[in-house]
Amino acid sequence: MLTGNSFQRISVASPLSSEVNKGSVQLLYRPLEFVSITAGHQNILEPLTLGGAMQQATVNQLSVDFHVDKFYFGSGLFSSGSSGISTQGTNVYAGRRFGRLLEVNGNWFQSKSKGQVNGTILSGTIRENLSSRLSVLQLISRTNGQTTFAFGGDITSNRLMLQADYQNIYLPFRPDHPFQQALALNASVRLVGPMQLTAASNVDPTGHLRYTFGLSTYLYRINGMMSAHSETFSIAKFVVQGVVRDDQGNPVEGAALRIGKEVVYSDSTGAFLARMGKHGPFPLSVVPDEFITNGLYEAVSAPSTVRAETDDTAVNLEIVIRRVPQQQMKSLATKQ
Repeated sequence: MLTGNSFQRISVASPLSSEVNKGSVQLLYRPLEFVSITAGHQNILEPLTLGGAMQQATVNQLSVDFHVDKFYFGSGLFSSGSSGISTQGTNVYAGRRFGRLLEVNGNWFQSKSKGQVNGTILSGTIRENLSSRLSVLQLISRTNGQTTFAFGGDITSNRLMLQADYQNIYLPFRPDHPFQQALALNASVRLVGPMQLTAASNVDPTGHLRYTFGLSTYLYRINGMMSAHSETFSIAKFVVQGVVRDDQGNPVEGAALRIGKEVVYSDSTGAFLARMGKHGPFPLSVVPDEFITNGLYEAVSAPSTVRAETDDTAVNLEIVIRRVPQQQMKSLATKQ
């Protein structure tokens, strides 16, 4: 290919990223509804500098998590090795949800590595859900004798999505202080039609914060013509919301409800929410066959029809279900 004298070539280094090396495995076991156990083993390769050679690390993880009513707590153990240095890390956390509006939690991290000073991080967060489109996050942390405050949250509208949150991550390539709190930023703005500008943050293997930006759109075919225009979208302003509990009053996670033509699922607090384009009424039914939780349930009490209201006027519905006893399940299977 011939080029003019004004042609210039620019080489851009690829971003730092990790890849799996050899075998990696992660297992999740739930012996009880409110207990989950996670175990994992990873072998990873990462370059520590742009254009540098790949370095190898091994990470082992074991964690236990509990969810009791509105409380959640747990602990995790980490063990990693890189460049001949082994590191052990410990994490303990606890939190509580106060309805749908407030959530408070605390985390404690400690790392130990041969020849390095033990590292400790103590942090607490408060998240306030001011509305279905706006939440505010407040963070306080204590590290190496220093106290820091930070703020975040998320905003969602028809054209804008902005989320600023804080994550606790484990960096096996940094044995001196592998635990780090990092800003997780995700933003998108819909410019014209399907054209969207996005931005996000990530942490590189050395623990530094990096940012990525992108512009995307899509084409679709209508009558043989390619077009970049599409119908606009908006968030439905009417909602149906509530909570799913068992006959003992405990919240049920993963319960499936069919509201109109949509199927929604309850979260870890038993709460569910469906957005509708009009008031309704809409038929409501419990769908046990589509539950994503262990066991078989049946409905005890649930309204047959519901109406959708605005965020400010929507009432909280209460759906009550009960677990089908094991003996009854066997009887049903025999009859079938």
